[in-house]
Amino acid sequence: MLKALGLIGLAALALMAPALIHGAPTGDSGGYNYVWTSQIAAEMARGVVYPRWLPQSFEGLGSPTFYFYPPLAHWLSGAFALITDPRRAISIAALVLLFASGAAMYLWLRPRSSYALLGGCLYMLAPYHLADFYERSALAEFGALAWLPLIALAIERQPRRWAGPLLAVSYAGLICTHLPLALLASAILIPPLVVWRAWREPMVAIRCAAAGAAGLALAGFYLAPALTLQGHTLMDQTMWGPGFEPARKSIFEFFGGEPTPGLYLMTALALEWALVAALALVARRDRFWAWMTLWALACAVGLIPLISLPVLEKVQFPWRALAIAEFVGVTAAIAALPRPAALVTAVVIALQSLVLVGHAALGGLKEPVDPGFIARQVDALEYLPAELRPIPTSRPRPELDQLKGPLVRGPAASVQVANDGSVSLKATADGVVTIRRAKFPRWQVESDQGAVPLLPGPLVNFEARAGETYQLAAVRTPAEVAGGWLSLAGLLLTALLALPPRRRRPSGTPWPSEGFSA
Repeated sequence: MLKALGLIGLAALALMAPALIHGAPTGDSGGYNYVWTSQIAAEMARGVVYPRWLPQSFEGLGSPTFYFYPPLAHWLSGAFALITDPRRAISIAALVLLFASGAAMYLWLRPRSSYALLGGCLYMLAPYHLADFYERSALAEFGALAWLPLIALAIERQPRRWAGPLLAVSYAGLICTHLPLALLASAILIPPLVVWRAWREPMVAIRCAAAGAAGLALAGFYLAPALTLQGHTLMDQTMWGPGFEPARKSIFEFFGGEPTPGLYLMTALALEWALVAALALVARRDRFWAWMTLWALACAVGLIPLISLPVLEKVQFPWRALAIAEFVGVTAAIAALPRPAALVTAVVIALQSLVLVGHAALGGLKEPVDPGFIARQVDALEYLPAELRPIPTSRPRPELDQLKGPLVRGPAASVQVANDGSVSLKATADGVVTIRRAKFPRWQVESDQGAVPLLPGPLVNFEARAGETYQLAAVRTPAEVAGGWLSLAGLLLTALLALPPRRRRPSGTPWPSEGFSA
């Protein structure tokens, strides 16, 4: 196994070599990756383990980015940025995440096929997988693909003692890496796998449900703030407003709308994996994975409008489900096709992926990060304060002229700023004091008399009284505290899942090892 993992590591290194040499691509989300990684590294350098607030974003207003954005992928890039420049740190993080996905796929396929090593490499080479990093610069979604094989492995190997904890940790890891893909996996991938596995052993469904609950609790430190504090930002007015409806990104746009070049590409990829599924059906071996591939593809192109349902519509783009389709498609190609057909299929997909992604990637790798983007520390529009009016609709650089000015305005003197962004001052007269910090529950103004209520507006402002001393302090929100307790409860539940099941096996009767075999 170590030899196989070593070969997967070499393949991952070869695939990431262009980015390691030139630096991470700068297209699409590349600028955000740079801004977030550099600020996370700076916060880590001063001892902040989990930097939820990015103080330099929006030209110094600050942003609650990682109260909402899943942290794991950018934690990794931020940690590497402590020892190298941010753009190369992103590439190193991508290398680690790509290797993790290939290794996880190999472990998943190992008991199913002697071509498991090929399957691990093919999963890394799959076109949507590579395009996630090289074309879209979607580091988090790119990293999240590593969790899908581990989730499937944990479901298949129930009720083994290690399977419950693995499912809990993998599900929590998926949530904390990319929440939209976690939502899709919860609707498209996990339910069919649990039903298929529980068909032979109904108690497995209960253990999977318990592991899922443990995973949700483990992710509580991230989920609780992310789900409860959105009303303090522009999320509901930007991320899920006009133009982001899932129906606008489906295959039906070919008939009644204006299909984008991206939709043509995603449809072509869907047809490619549909062909793999058709070949697997004809082969009549382990057809479950062929049907799973077709199911995921139908959701990805909008033929099944699952992603238009409440909650699921927040993933924005149906074609995100191509990530799941590629996981089950690679499984179908390696486990269901005869060996010659599996080999030919892998080679064709790999070559097509390298040509498709490589051509688009070379230009993006050679482009520098926009200096203006870095100078202004541009962040995502949705993280601006909810009370900002009018909404700056320009993307990707919101115009914030109305919020420019000195750090403190109003009757104040003796202004001091701490490393964590806290501000202390003394009021010289009665009146409104405004501190140029984006308003968010993280900030609390305190005086000798206790907490001071904030006035309406996108910035921190309050009524000051002459002669009193005030401090703008960073505090933990109740959601963060509750999330921490949830994660502790999740750890306890995960440990309980490792206890042996109460039902005893008849002597000499092994647990089924291939729960999904036809």
